[in-house]
Amino acid sequence: THSMDNVEGATQQCCLERIAITPGDHSPTVVATYPFSPLVFTPDSIVWTPEDDILVLHSFQPDYWGDAKSIFVDNLAKKGTPLRLYGETEDAHSVKYIPGASLVAMSVSHGVETRVDIFAGSKKLFTIYDSNQEEVSQFDVRKQADGTYIFAAITSSALRREPTNVRVGIAKEGQ
Repeated sequence: THSMDNVEGATQQCCLERIAITPGDHSPTVVATYPFSPLVFTPDSIVWTPEDDILVLHSFQPDYWGDAKSIFVDNLAKKGTPLRLYGETEDAHSVKYIPGASLVAMSVSHGVETRVDIFAGSKKLFTIYDSNQEEVSQFDVRKQADGTYIFAAITSSALRREPTNVRVGIAKEGQ
């Protein structure tokens, strides 16, 4: 159990396990442990790619629940120290797998700006969306057979006193 000063309650260590669904041994194998649950496992907080990269939205300092948010990239085949993306000057908000592309999209904020970056494992390829004083509350990205990307997002801007908007666009890699 890990308790925090000035915060009521406590959290417990949690782990991520691999359990086979094919015939054979179904014993769980622990693949990662965390001092506490990484912001609750939701579809927007954890991705496990076919290349065995696990990307988890978690506190910059994993022992501090209220810290800035980072994306930790852990390759299970390499079994090294997870690489931390964002969290020093920018906060990560969510991570999503792009089906059929072996890529992930991450929403990140800096000040009142939010953008969505496209990654292959821990390598940033390009930014697909960069806001103008907007928050990206939800988004999705799909890569088409011709190499273009379709992007859709729900955005809002309290600074400009605008209601929620839906942004949709098509982009080529790197544009």
